[in-house]
Amino acid sequence: MAIDFKRYDRHSARPGDRTSRIYKRAVKARRRAEKAFAPSLGGPVADALVHAVIRRALRPVADVWRDLPVVVALDLPEGIAVEQVTTAFDRIDAGMPSPDGTGLRSTTAVISAEAFRTKTRKSGPSSLRREILRDIRGHRRVVLAIEAGLAIPQDVVPLLDHRIAITGPTPAQVERLVRYRLGITLPPDTITALASLPLGDLGLILRAGANLRQIELRLARHLSGREVRQVSAQVTTPTLQELPGMGAATDWGFDLAQDLRDWAADRLPWRDVDRGILLHGLPGTGKTTFARALATTCGVPLIAGSLARWQAAGHLGDLLAAMREAFGQAMEKAPAILFIDELDSVGDRAAFSGHNAGYQTEVVNGLLECLDGVEGREGVVVVGACNYPHLIDPGVLRSGRLDRSIEIPLPDGPARTAILRFHLGGALAADDLGNVAHRSEGWTGADLERLVRDARRLARKARRPLRLADLDACLPALHRPTEEEVRRMAIHETGHAVVATILGWRPVEKAWIVRELVARENGAQSPAGGVTRLRPGTQVLQTDADREAELTILLAGMAAEEVILGSRSEGSAGGPGSDLYRATVMAARVELQLGFGASPIHLPGRTDEDLLKRIADTPDLRGRVERRLGERYAVAKAIIEERTAAVLEIAAELAERSSVTGEWITDVIERHDRSRTVDRGRTCLAS
Repeated sequence: MAIDFKRYDRHSARPGDRTSRIYKRAVKARRRAEKAFAPSLGGPVADALVHAVIRRALRPVADVWRDLPVVVALDLPEGIAVEQVTTAFDRIDAGMPSPDGTGLRSTTAVISAEAFRTKTRKSGPSSLRREILRDIRGHRRVVLAIEAGLAIPQDVVPLLDHRIAITGPTPAQVERLVRYRLGITLPPDTITALASLPLGDLGLILRAGANLRQIELRLARHLSGREVRQVSAQVTTPTLQELPGMGAATDWGFDLAQDLRDWAADRLPWRDVDRGILLHGLPGTGKTTFARALATTCGVPLIAGSLARWQAAGHLGDLLAAMREAFGQAMEKAPAILFIDELDSVGDRAAFSGHNAGYQTEVVNGLLECLDGVEGREGVVVVGACNYPHLIDPGVLRSGRLDRSIEIPLPDGPARTAILRFHLGGALAADDLGNVAHRSEGWTGADLERLVRDARRLARKARRPLRLADLDACLPALHRPTEEEVRRMAIHETGHAVVATILGWRPVEKAWIVRELVARENGAQSPAGGVTRLRPGTQVLQTDADREAELTILLAGMAAEEVILGSRSEGSAGGPGSDLYRATVMAARVELQLGFGASPIHLPGRTDEDLLKRIADTPDLRGRVERRLGERYAVAKAIIEERTAAVLEIAAELAERSSVTGEWITDVIERHDRSRTVDRGRTCLAS
């Protein structure tokens, strides 16, 4: 039985009834824990602060202080680490009474929401939900620590008995902590200033052994530095002109800025202005930064929101109210931009199931109502951002809502150089950053920002200005392939190119190999050692023959290695983007969705992961996919075996020059084909 202190307080409970006895036992347990484990003389001051604020936040929750299975979510502010939360609950558990008098106490399981945040969303219950259910079955108290700005899966929300936002310490808590731990009595204004700071900063100021003068000097320096940082942040907010690597989103942003100016001047009706846009891409590509730059360029305020922020307000009604409040603020400040981060966490009504489907549907319906607006939300442009656009309800993306979708790509070489220049400011202006940009291929804007930050740290440690060598030192190590590895990579790419040329599906534009590979750590997949680029196709409808040709080309690199070298390497394997991954997914689509399989059928599968899971769970489908891939692999091997001489010549040239053109590859193959034709003719005449 869960007891709510707001409902069953000491005044409403009748003396002698069961509710009153439960209340008294809970209060005694709480007071015993507070008295025994108030901030003591041992341990870091920061941990004592976290313990104090968590204990204060949990006082109204009777279930936590009793031996009952309960799930509590704590929304952590900046400055509190999950490890500190774990330490705080270890102290709380130690002060709890034994429920059966044996001295054995149940403990609290502290789960970090960030630790269960996956890169890809899969079907079925989330891993975080499974972990919570596992601990509940073990009759344990479960505390879900939600880091600042993090959204939790929708299927976790119904499991929460309580969701509490952790705030900073009160002035009284700070005063007691300083008096008990440091033996100092601080002036009231100093206590008030300390209580207004984030917990992380407060822990740095109130370090063990500090005296009154040290605390006041640290506080003054911190407050002065915070003002400088706030001014600096306002000054350094980039515009779209200064923000590189955003692709088509930049062009759209400039058009929107002009449209908003024309609308404000009554030269353009609101119906002709884009109402919203969805930005999607890999984490760290700069979607949030783009929203800030867009607002700066347009000269309008930016109102930021997310499902995580709205969930922190409380139950469903509070969430919907917080959502409407965000849209209302944007309407009051119109023209304005409303930025909704992690929009894919809202979900898709077609995918909801189970007892929490109603809750999730209400959230989506509430968002749709806000996007439509009773008055059309004139003057408000909604910018949504997500990593997985396919998880968003189609109703959110229909015309009149977020009807444009633009991918923020990974920055190319020139964009990486420009991003580095932006974060370097005026430093290294005379140095060539080409090598750094080359070695950071595949990096996001956030990765490049971290690289500059790490390089500056090296320079500070050495007490000298930043150097180009500092950037090089912070880059991952390079692996230079041996001559045998270079030859294998060249044969692999030549296999792709030769088979593509023979099948004529799409012409080869260029093939190249990489002489310097970024070393991978912790067993990550091997980096791509080469690329064979095909020209874009002009065919609108693909036939079954086209798909068979595509599968054969994908498997041709591995086939060339086996035919020429007698063995295969892991160069075709790996995660998304690798030859085998793409071939397996394509074969599954051929069987299940494109109508080219054993029977003309279409079975839904929204993502590659859905198709791969279906293959793993269906033996018959797995057998059909394996047979199809085996047949295509045999065709690729036959083509390579028939043109071994051409493959060897092209591979030798590729290993020597690192790149060859598709035209040259075609000339070599045609020359060898003519030579084989002449040889066959001579053989026939001789016989």
